[in-house]
Amino acid sequence: MGEYAAFEGELDAKGMRVAIAVARFNLDITAQLLDGALRALKSAGASDDDVSVWWVPGAFELPVVA
Repeated sequence: MGEYAAFEGELDAKGMRVAIAVARFNLDITAQLLDGALRALKSAGASDDDVSVWWVPGAFELPVVA
């Protein structure tokens, strides 16, 4: 194995505004990914009011929303 850089720090999402774009295609998978992202943001201190979720039909629409 080669050498690599390791970065350490604390995750702090307090006061951050976050938008998440989620595709409805493969909803069984994308819904779980959204749930994990929301849980991670909440554990890092993000407020529910500072997180917006945008649903799109599929992968082609994700860049348009982003």
